[in-house]
Amino acid sequence: MYNGKGGSLVSVPYETSVCYRQALRALEQHDYSGAQDQMEKAMLVNARRLKPEKALGADAEILRNITTAAAFAHVAETQRADSMTAIAMGRLRSLTAEIPLVDRKTGSVEHQIAGHPLYFPALGLSLIMLIALLLHYRKVDNYTSALSSSTTEIGNLNNEIGNIKNKISGYQAEVDRLNERISRIQTTTNERLGKGQQIFDRLKDGGTMKNISIEDEQSFIDYYAFSHPEDFSRLTSLYTNLSLRHTTYLILCEMGFSDKTIQDILFVASSTIRNYRLRMNRNRK
Repeated sequence: MYNGKGGSLVSVPYETSVCYRQALRALEQHDYSGAQDQMEKAMLVNARRLKPEKALGADAEILRNITTAAAFAHVAETQRADSMTAIAMGRLRSLTAEIPLVDRKTGSVEHQIAGHPLYFPALGLSLIMLIALLLHYRKVDNYTSALSSSTTEIGNLNNEIGNIKNKISGYQAEVDRLNERISRIQTTTNERLGKGQQIFDRLKDGGTMKNISIEDEQSFIDYYAFSHPEDFSRLTSLYTNLSLRHTTYLILCEMGFSDKTIQDILFVASSTIRNYRLRMNRNRK
C-alpha cells in the first residue's frame, strides 16, 4: 500500500492480497456475498498485522461500495449496481495491479508501484474515471427519500466499525453483529420498496388505494422517489410542509391522472380534492 510520504511503500500481508484478488474475482461474477466475505477477511488480517488506522480505512470504503451495490442489485437497479461495482473493482485493481514479491521470512508483500513507469499514467486514468463517476452521481443525489435513512445508518455502522479498530480481540464478533444489522436494514428497505412498486403498478393498471394504510402509502411515495428521483425532487421542491396525502396527490397528478380519477383512486369526495389544491397552493414557495 502507498503510504503518502514521498512515494515510499508499506508492507501488505500476503493473505490480504489473496483476499483482494478473490474479492475482485467474485465481483466480476456479480457474487456480492462472496466479495463481502473476502473483504471482511482482509480487514481481519490487516487489523492483526498492520496499524488499524492504516489497515481499515480503504478496506471499509471498498466494503461499503460492495454493500451498496448489492442493495441496488437486489431492487433491480442494474445501472446503479454496476456503477458501484465498478468503483469497488477499480479500487481493488489498484491494490492488486502489481505482481507481489513474497518475503519468505515474513510472508509480507512489497508492492513496488511508485517506481513503475506506468504508475502515474494509470493513476491519472483512475482519477479521470473516478471524477466521471462522481459527476454522474451528483445528478441523482435528490432521490434519497427511499434510501437516505438506511444509507445514513449504514454509514454510521461502518463508522462504528472504524471506532472499534483497537478492540482487535473481539473484532470478528463485532463485525458479525454490525453486518447482521446492515442486512436487516437492507431487507426492510427492499421490502418497503417492493410494496411501493406493487401499489404503483396496480394504479397504472386501473387499481385504487382503497383502505390503504399509512405505511403502505409511505411505501408508494418512497418507491416513486427511488424510481423517479428527478421528477420527485422537482415536485417537492415547489412546496413547503407537504403532508403524506398531499405528496401522494402530487405523484398521482404527475402520473397523468385527472382530479376525477384521483377522487376515485383515493375514495374521497370532490370537495376533498379541492381542499387539497387550496392547502397546497398556500404552501407553494
